[in-house]
Amino acid sequence: TAFATSTVNIIAPNLSLATPSGDGQNGPPNTLLPQKLRVLLRDGTVNNFPGVGKDVTWTVAGGSGTTLSSSSTTTDSGGIAEVDVTLGTVAGPVTITAQHNYGSGSVSQSFTVTIDLVRTLIRHDGDGQNTPAGLSFPVNVVVEALDNGSSAPDGTQIQFSIGSGSTATGSLVSCCGTTSGGYAGVGVIAGTTQGNLVVRAERVDDPGAFTEFNLTVDPPVLQSIAVTPVSPTIAHNGAQAFVATGTYSDGSTADI
Repeated sequence: TAFATSTVNIIAPNLSLATPSGDGQNGPPNTLLPQKLRVLLRDGTVNNFPGVGKDVTWTVAGGSGTTLSSSSTTTDSGGIAEVDVTLGTVAGPVTITAQHNYGSGSVSQSFTVTIDLVRTLIRHDGDGQNTPAGLSFPVNVVVEALDNGSSAPDGTQIQFSIGSGSTATGSLVSCCGTTSGGYAGVGVIAGTTQGNLVVRAERVDDPGAFTEFNLTVDPPVLQSIAVTPVSPTIAHNGAQAFVATGTYSDGSTADI
């Protein structure tokens, strides 16, 4: 009996980044990346021909919320498969993997894209209120700090100040605040000059993230009346002049 043996070489295809590949892109949350992610499949033969009409699967690692236009694409006549990427909301790098399965094996290629951290600051409460000169505004001005649309970490520092666009005067109970649950606020006291009072709030970790409140300082209101003399002695059939002095919310006084 005669036997013959032969060796069968399994040719493994290879998967690489196409040109351009789309690797290394970054952008704001919830945006479509401008370039598609692209891979090039070759058959692994001596001539390394493009792998045409082959399936490539795409997966996203982690919980960033990043999505793909398709989880599976087919290589074109040039051996290229591509997919669109819409970034999620969790800032940081995101790994996306393309994989082609053949026989009992597979080849893969990874991409890294980055979701930018976008810090914002929005008005939450206290805008548009008014109060008489010299009195505290009834509601604190409150801001909400957001990182990519979600509450910023507790302890995020907020700087409050009287804005340069103010025509009125006023003061703040405190210059600074730190967030709790994403919110921070400060009390505001109307000054003696009437008009528009601007309160500016900005994030210490990103001064470009700011907002402004517009408050109104109204004319002062009468708060008390003093009559003098307080305990006069008046002769029978005599006369006594009295003076009534009003004290207003801005600290001013006037005869009334």
